Amino acid sequence: MAEQKDTSYIQAFGLANILTILRMVLIPVFVIASVYQLHLLAFAVFVVAGTTDFLDRYIAGYIGDVTAVGTRPDPRAD
Repeated sequence: MAEQKDTSYIQAFGLANILTILRMVLIPVFVIASVYQLHLLAFAVFVVAGTTDFLDRYIAGYIGDVTAVGTRPDPRAD
């Protein structure tokens, strides 16, 4: 009998890549909040983005969840 693989989205794409994409989505939110002088929102977005960067590096580096897809957008998101 053939073994079934878990093909859930997080398993297939990688948690580190999802965090990188989230960080990229937060960039325009941070810029818009800064332009409209929503300092608290801009700070909160900055903290969330920094946290996702830390988690992304931890997951990719220490756990070994490095993918070929993730090596391209991560430096751009940083």
